[in-house]
Amino acid sequence: MSDKPPPPKKGLEEPEAAYQDDEDWLGSAEFLAWEERNKDALIESLREAEAQIERGEWFTLEETMARVRATIKRVAKKP
Repeated sequence: MSDKPPPPKKGLEEPEAAYQDDEDWLGSAEFLAWEERNKDALIESLREAEAQIERGEWFTLEETMARVRATIKRVAKKP
C-alpha cells in the first residue's frame, strides 16, 4: 500500500450550515413579527391554493419541472 492520501471528496468539505449567512436569518422574534404582519395575506394565499386544488388547477412536480426546463431553454436561445 502507498502512503498517498485519499482523493478529496466531491462536494462540500464542511456541513452546509457552515456556509449559512447569519445576517439574513430571522430569529424567533423577527419571524413571529413577520408572520403577524403578513398573517392576512398568508391566510388568503392558502385559501386560494385550496380552492385551486378543489377546482383541479394544480400541476405535479414533474409537470412543473418540465415547464421550468422549457422556459430555461427558451430564454437561453434568445440573442
